[in-house]
Amino acid sequence: MKNDRGFTLLEVVIAMVLMGMVLLVGSQLIFSGIKSWIHGEEQIDVVQNMRAAMDYMTRDIRTAGEVKTANTSNIKITIPKADFSTVDVIYQFDPIDKEVERKEGTAAPQPVASRISNLTFTYTGDPIRFVSITLTGMRNDGQEITMKSMVSLRAAR
Repeated sequence: MKNDRGFTLLEVVIAMVLMGMVLLVGSQLIFSGIKSWIHGEEQIDVVQNMRAAMDYMTRDIRTAGEVKTANTSNIKITIPKADFSTVDVIYQFDPIDKEVERKEGTAAPQPVASRISNLTFTYTGDPIRFVSITLTGMRNDGQEITMKSMVSLRAAR
């Protein structure tokens, strides 16, 4: 009958300390996983954003009839349209809004990609036959991601 008294205070305290340590380790693992998940989602978001901008720019530059204005921060190209007319397109970096903008004809510039920290164009050939694009995006934690592409003007005269 002496063994039916229940748990001693020491046993309860030891059980609570052990349970607390298990919960602490478990919560640290969960928070670490959540932080890693958020980091990965942010990385994917920036890369997809940059890839979309790079796709727009490479497609338009590849089909351009000529490069009208070429400097390191923007490019103005002439693109043939389906009705055999042409339209001028400008790609530029907006440092205030941190985005790549596309301006077609006389329309207002439209954002192509956001969370961009730099856009640089370099040119090869006279007349210009190749355009190298360097696009740099920035995550919320300040880490930069750089993407590069070399484009050949196929429709140049």
